[in-house]
Amino acid sequence: MFPIAVSSHQTRNEKLLAQALKALFYQNVNQFKKNIEQVALDKILDKELSTYQIAKYFYMVILVKDDNKAKKLVSHIDIACFNQQYKLLFYAITSHYYYHCGQFTKAQQAFEDVWRHQKSNAVNDHTGCQEAIVYLLAEYQMLMKNYQLAMMLATYGIDLAHADDSTYFLENFFWQLVQASDMWHSQDFIVNEMIENARVIAKIHNNEDILKKLSQRKGGNKNDNTQG
Repeated sequence: MFPIAVSSHQTRNEKLLAQALKALFYQNVNQFKKNIEQVALDKILDKELSTYQIAKYFYMVILVKDDNKAKKLVSHIDIACFNQQYKLLFYAITSHYYYHCGQFTKAQQAFEDVWRHQKSNAVNDHTGCQEAIVYLLAEYQMLMKNYQLAMMLATYGIDLAHADDSTYFLENFFWQLVQASDMWHSQDFIVNEMIENARVIAKIHNNEDILKKLSQRKGGNKNDNTQG
């Protein structure tokens, strides 16, 4: 097998990391692991290392909740090398890390810092970073049972995804709205529409976590049969 000539300046690692980040933000865990494990760490460039580290940090804290491994990874991260979006994403993830560790004051401070920067510096972003940041902010408020603020953030996230012409985290935003709506006793037809939106997008993204949550929801199994 002859090596394929690549006309662009993009390295193999860069391509793998772009694919890994996309899979991560779709929460397609199997695809993410497949991509990230192929990254050649001995050949990684500084700009690629930032993507590798932020992706691993998100995966460890948010998807598998392995805070011990996350703590070890953080000790090797030089945040000064991150671009602005990665810095905000790092601190959004860190708010969850602090919450897991019971450091609630630090978690709240991280949330406030990220939200202050995000709402005044929204950008046209096609990487999914911005949606990831807002998803984590909304999810943090769900953990804190601040459902009204969580709904506002989830709605903001949906607007950002539409503005960026992306579907990153849309199923998560709809699922957050469904959960929060339960607290406000919203009309069934509105909730059911959000459930179906979340289900369709989760299937496209292979987001097993959201699909599992939807199927476990009361009436979820009956609704799941309406979609092929």
